[in-house]
Amino acid sequence: APILALAVMFILWRKKGRDPRGRGTIIAQYDAPDGVDAIAVGTLVDEKVDKKDISAGIVDMAVKGYLKIDRLDGKGIFKTKDYELIKIKGSNGLEDYEQKIFNALFTGGNTVKLKALDTSFASDVKESQKLVFESLVAKGYFNKSPQKVRNTYLVVGSLLIFAGIIVVAYMPFIVIVGVMTMIFGFFMPARTLKGVTAKEHILGLKEYLSVAEKDRIKFHNAPEKNPQTFEKYLPYAMALGV
Repeated sequence: APILALAVMFILWRKKGRDPRGRGTIIAQYDAPDGVDAIAVGTLVDEKVDKKDISAGIVDMAVKGYLKIDRLDGKGIFKTKDYELIKIKGSNGLEDYEQKIFNALFTGGNTVKLKALDTSFASDVKESQKLVFESLVAKGYFNKSPQKVRNTYLVVGSLLIFAGIIVVAYMPFIVIVGVMTMIFGFFMPARTLKGVTAKEHILGLKEYLSVAEKDRIKFHNAPEKNPQTFEKYLPYAMALGV
């Protein structure tokens, strides 16, 4: 049974879980594909909406002029630093998931300190993660939401493990099949050809951002180095871990 299950899962992965073949070469890029925001860039690369993606998204909103970020230097013995976010304008013009984060930040007024954010903000972030995947599916970057695909295999695998341990008086092969199903679930989300092309474009941007400053001038048509360029790239650099 485990061998048969492995064969079935492998066939499923080959048919539904593999990305289409892209160009196969990474070329340095100086902007994001199709003008997508920092959160989407981070998600397209690893199929996850990480905390760093959310942080990059907040900085991206500041770059776009929706909010301002002030660093507050702490006082006293420990001098704990904090950051204050100041709302500049409404969230019109942002993606749905950006609006969700933006509005969650300023539920109590036009200013908020990061350390003052309560657990309700974390729940809003979870809801925004779902919206990120839905948006990328709607725009044609993924066939199905990676989050939903993983959750489906996780639920099926968990039920098999439960059945193997409790219902059928411990049948090891059913437990093994359940574990295999859960593991394969992490590899089953698939990008479309548009998604693969966008990922290669993003990796090209990451390559440009990753090289040493002295080497960047070697890139043909590289943008001029100035504070505005730094601001433009900062959210993408955060999302890409550069």
